[in-house]
Amino acid sequence: MSNKPKLSFDKSNNNWNLCNFLETCIVVGGATYKSDDVVNKPNDNTYTILRSNNIKNGFLNLDDLVFIKNDRKYKKEFIQKGDILVCSNNGSKKLIGKNCLIENEMPNTLFGGFMMVFRNSQPLIRYFIQTKIFKRLISNSIGQINSITKNSLKNINLYLPSLQEQKQIAHFLETIDNTILTLQDQLKQTEQLKKYYLDKLFPKNNKDIPELRFKEFNKRERWTLVPLSTIGEIKTGKTPSTKNELFWNGSIPFVTPTDIGDNIYSIHTERNVTIEGSQKSTLVPKNSILCTCIASIGKNCIVPINSCFNQQINSISVNNQYDYLFVYYALSQNVDKLISTASQGTILILPKSKFLNIEILVTKLNEQLKISNFLKQIDNLKSTINTQLNNLNQVKQYYLKNMFV
Repeated sequence: MSNKPKLSFDKSNNNWNLCNFLETCIVVGGATYKSDDVVNKPNDNTYTILRSNNIKNGFLNLDDLVFIKNDRKYKKEFIQKGDILVCSNNGSKKLIGKNCLIENEMPNTLFGGFMMVFRNSQPLIRYFIQTKIFKRLISNSIGQINSITKNSLKNINLYLPSLQEQKQIAHFLETIDNTILTLQDQLKQTEQLKKYYLDKLFPKNNKDIPELRFKEFNKRERWTLVPLSTIGEIKTGKTPSTKNELFWNGSIPFVTPTDIGDNIYSIHTERNVTIEGSQKSTLVPKNSILCTCIASIGKNCIVPINSCFNQQINSISVNNQYDYLFVYYALSQNVDKLISTASQGTILILPKSKFLNIEILVTKLNEQLKISNFLKQIDNLKSTINTQLNNLNQVKQYYLKNMFV
């Protein structure tokens, strides 16, 4: 095995040097605290705690923070600018090792006991631990124990180039990261914009007139409350026998709740059925709306082609008196109603018999089309940014694969 990567800034034949991981940084364990130490809101007498869920897609995320009373003494567990925050202990092995760089000062902020930081690290360590090489090495080192320790890190050896080349590679990858962060910020702003207009263009708080209306429509005209059964044909999904090979690996998408994400359309499914399989399932025409109705209630999507789906989903094939996109957006605004209508128990269930009687507010078709076209423009922008993000992440993964050994 070569100790020089496929891609390198150094055009000479200088080999990379083998070193032990603990020679490249200082490893610091996280702060322990008790549940009694946790408080609901921060104040002058609290510390902020960073945990595993504050690392999202390789970057720091501050949406879900925990705060504790500052009556305990901590020292090295305070986060520092330049630290690499790492998930060192988790019930899920695949989350072990996820990490992010702390780019700014964070006063009065600790990292939790299931975390560790790599401090004063060499320039390339923050990217080495994002590679599949590190993930394989750490997986082999920790075995069946879902925990990174200093002892497990002591078993990891890696190749690193000169300090100058480390800085060149790190700067190059940092440029990609900065672009990813910019796109993530644009995506977040687009999602906030969509939420704003959904709240304004649809009535809320038991009112039947929206706060915001396009100028060509009467601001005082009330919307009408109608049951879903009048909007279109409603069906419940069905799964063909998985033991019959004739039913599977065809060309007809078979949608399950895991295939329904943030996009309007369900484009990719894990499984497809054959024509024979579709006859043993529930087949709906393109532009039908799918809505999850077991456990995770209210996840929605539209099928762009004729599709089948499983029994955890109800469908609405919208008739020509309504706009299917408008109904999709209206359902997304009524998730709380869907959940409250579901049968309460260990698992939430919203059967077809209840689903078809759920009422939503609708307006005239021309206004439906105006609203849905406007919101779709925002969703199209969101989709474009998502595509750019996915492409750039693939580019980054290519370089992580080919710039390390």
